[in-house]
Parts: sequence; structure tokens; C-alpha cells
Amino acid sequence: MSWVDAVAPLSTPELVTDLRSAGPDLVGLELLSRWQVTKVERFEPIDPPVDTESRQLLAYAATVTDGTRTVEKPFELYAYLQPAGGWLIGLVDQPYSSEG
Repeated sequence: MSWVDAVAPLSTPELVTDLRSAGPDLVGLELLSRWQVTKVERFEPIDPPVDTESRQLLAYAATVTDGTRTVEKPFELYAYLQPAGGWLIGLVDQPYSSEG
């Protein structure tokens, strides 16, 4: 199963389409020959939007490595409440990144 298939049940169809077409370049992993997530941590975004009853911001930083290079990739995930209940991610943003 690909990572896009893994996140599809938690994402809007539009976001899944964008992820499939862009691939790893969308999240800035093109410099890594292969990669593995070694850690995921929440972080406090700078100047976040105000959460509402139907939209929440979830901010996580993933540490990714190929064994030689390590990259920290932050992701701000915008979750939207669906009419039938449950939350889906509709937008992913990357506010910064660092390489080590």
C-alpha cells in the first residue's frame, strides 16, 4: 500500500487527487533516494488561524531520513467536519523545513 492510499480514508477526494499527481515532490522529499519516517511530533504553528466548529488546524513535524540525510518536514493539516460527522483533511501546508 502506498502512503497516498494509507491517508485516502482520512482525506478529501480533491486532496487525494493532488497527492497522487504530485507524489513525493509535493512534500519536498525529492532529495532523498528512499525515505523512512523516524518521528512525528506536534508543534505550535506561528500565527495559526482560529479554529472553528467545522475547521481545525493540526500541526505535526515529521522527521524523515534515507540513512544519510535527515529532513524535518512540518505539516499543517486543515481538518473539516463532514455533514455526516467525522473529520477529513482537506488541505496540507508546509510552513518551514530543515535539513540535517
